[in-house]
Amino acid sequence: MTGVAFFSLNIQVYGETLEELKLKISDKNEEVKQLENEIEKIGEDISVTTEKKKTLGDELKQIDANRKKIATDITVTKKKIEVTNLDIRGLEKEIAGKTTKIQSDKQSIAESIKFLNIADEGTLIERLLSPDKISIAWNDLVTLENLQIKISSHIDTLNNDKKDLENKVSTLASKKRNLVGLTSELDDRKKIADQALTLKNKVLAETKNQESIYKKQLAETEAKKMAVESELLQYESQLKTIIEPGSLPTMGSGVLKWPLEKIRITQYFGDTAFSKSNYQIYNGKGHNGIDLAAPIGTKIMSVADGVVVGTGDTDPVCRGASYGKWIMVQHENGLNSIYAHLSLIKVSAGDRVSEGNLIGYTGKTGTATGPHLHLTIAATKAMKIGDLKSKIKGCGTYTVPLGSLNAYLNPLWYL
Repeated sequence: MTGVAFFSLNIQVYGETLEELKLKISDKNEEVKQLENEIEKIGEDISVTTEKKKTLGDELKQIDANRKKIATDITVTKKKIEVTNLDIRGLEKEIAGKTTKIQSDKQSIAESIKFLNIADEGTLIERLLSPDKISIAWNDLVTLENLQIKISSHIDTLNNDKKDLENKVSTLASKKRNLVGLTSELDDRKKIADQALTLKNKVLAETKNQESIYKKQLAETEAKKMAVESELLQYESQLKTIIEPGSLPTMGSGVLKWPLEKIRITQYFGDTAFSKSNYQIYNGKGHNGIDLAAPIGTKIMSVADGVVVGTGDTDPVCRGASYGKWIMVQHENGLNSIYAHLSLIKVSAGDRVSEGNLIGYTGKTGTATGPHLHLTIAATKAMKIGDLKSKIKGCGTYTVPLGSLNAYLNPLWYL
């Protein structure tokens, strides 16, 4: 009989029983749930602080609330790592037990086959031809038939155990990949936490904790922000691109996937009340995307399959103006997506991404009164990444996505 091939696994067996591991996992998951509820509450507090009148005190409160949220994110991620490690240990125990059972089944089959070989066919024929031994022969035949049934049953069990083992090994590999992802996420969140601390220290150092200095800086930043946006708008107004309707996907919900798990729109596309009240920035042309409220450090996913055509950060060149940290992805359906005001970018130009892939984390870089994601959808044909030398005092040459004004499309047509 042909043997069955099995896995060679390096399984580390721990002292706990499976029941004990399951209880630990349940406890850890409950802790994660409680912490996620806490994060939800912190997010609400951040939203309230963002909507308040701008003062140094409110700015520091918002930074502290974001830092608290990020710290809790780190704790949640650590708990998820602990749960995943417990899952892995439980699977390793199950795999070890299943491997032992398979070896036992193989041994039983081998012993049964050995017994069959001993039952010589010639001996049975001799007994069948001998009148005084015929009853013994019939008993032997019944025994052999039962033995064959038993072997067949063992083989079925063995095959089922093998499939079960393959599934557990596959699940184990998936859990280990998940563990790698969570470890990477933990590193990301620690970087974002460092940024939040650096921001607080910078605000305190620049303002010397004085409201008057903060107000002066705020006014300067607002003026610079308006000037830069007006400068960009002037440039894009000069771009002319004819966009064929057939080059764009048919409008409808589900063409693109939402980039965040939880959606709360704080500003819509086009001539919004905010864009009209900030005429100097938008010049009556409207808002070129939608704003989605999200605390700093919220995961951002790609809205569709595509290729990253560029990333950048406008803050080093002109702090507090334009997109801040941004990503642009070109999709296969004639659309580009732009994600702005990020805290951390997880992709590079040339990377291929799939719908739902993590590409970055939300932040408050560039022109942002509070933490959020600015999402722009545009026609691929009319978009490019360009370098613009700013005429604004204190700003240099910044690299940003640029397109003719008719390139920008309402994201809600496709989400």
